[in-house]
Amino acid sequence: MQLATEMAIAAVDEALSMLNHELNQYCPCAVDDLLIELPWMKCFLVDGQQTPAGKKRADIWSPIIQRLALCAVNLQPAGGGVQLSKLREKLLPFHSTSDEADSSSILSNVRDWPPSSTKEVIPKSIIKVTAWGGPGGTYWDYTFDGCALKQITIVNGEVVDSLSFISLKPDGLVKTLQVGGRGGFKTREVNIDGTSERLIEISGTYEFFFPYVVIKSIAFRTNLNVYGPYGSNNGAPFEYVVEEGGKIIGLHGRCGGVVDSIGVHYHP
Repeated sequence: MQLATEMAIAAVDEALSMLNHELNQYCPCAVDDLLIELPWMKCFLVDGQQTPAGKKRADIWSPIIQRLALCAVNLQPAGGGVQLSKLREKLLPFHSTSDEADSSSILSNVRDWPPSSTKEVIPKSIIKVTAWGGPGGTYWDYTFDGCALKQITIVNGEVVDSLSFISLKPDGLVKTLQVGGRGGFKTREVNIDGTSERLIEISGTYEFFFPYVVIKSIAFRTNLNVYGPYGSNNGAPFEYVVEEGGKIIGLHGRCGGVVDSIGVHYHP
C-alpha cells in the first residue's frame, strides 16, 4: 500500500473519530452525510482493486479522498458529504482507463467539483460494481451466472439483518448462501421464475446505525416484477439499473450481525 493511500486512510479514520464526538455541534444532516460517505471511502481505499493497466485505484484517488477527509477533520462538515457522495458516484461503476486523468483534474480544483465531463465507458463484459454501505463485517459473494435464480429471503427489523439466496444449477444441484445475522422480526420470501425472470435492478438505503454504516432497506426488480422495498426506508439511497438487455448475475458485499453492504455483478 502506497504512502498516499495510508495517509488517506488515516485522515478518514481521524475524521470519523472526531465526527462521532461532534454530532451535537453541527447540522445533523451534514454530519450524518459524512458518517455515511467516509466509511465507504475507507472501504474503497483498503479494497485494493486494480485498473486494467495494473495500477491500484486507491493509489489514484487517495489524494482527493484525503483532501475531503481533512476538511471534515478541520470541522468543516458543511458540503463535505455532498462532495464525497459525488465522488462515490464517480467511482461506481469503475471505468477502464480514465481514473488517473480524472482524479488529477478533480484534485486541481476541489471547489469546481464535479468536473463537467463524467461519462464513464463500461466494457462489454461481466462487471463488478463496488458495494453500497459500510466497511464492517466480512466479505461475501454469491454469483448465479448460468443458474436459475429461484428465491431471495429478506429478514429485517430496523435494518436488513440477513439475506438468503437460492438458485438452481443446470445439473439440478441447488446453490445457496445466507449472509448476515439471526436478528430481525420480519421475513419475506421473494420467489423468482428463473427461467423467464432476470434481475435487472437493486435499490435501497444505507445509514449510520451505531456503531456502523449498514443497509437499512433493499428492493429488487426483475424484467417482470418489483419486490420491496423491505426494511426501514430512511438513509442515503442507492440504486443500480443495468442497461437494456443486461442482467445482474451476482451479488456481493460485507456482513456480520447484519448486512453491512451490497453490490452487484452484472452482464451488459
